[in-house]
Amino acid sequence: RDYNTGMHNAEKRGFDRGIQQGMSQGARQNAIANARNFLSLNKLSESEIARCCSLPLEQVLALKEELES
Repeated sequence: RDYNTGMHNAEKRGFDRGIQQGMSQGARQNAIANARNFLSLNKLSESEIARCCSLPLEQVLALKEELES
């Protein structure tokens, strides 16, 4: 019984960790998509986009270069 409880708890922790990682990755992908959309509008500066999307300025600049090529 202790073994089964331990295995169940370990699986649950691993599952919860996987869910958190998935949510974090999804939020990051969403922020990048939003930054691309903002860049295509040409209404905000790169630093404003970085702030709005909670991304590093360097990443927004890299996205801008990617869109321009």
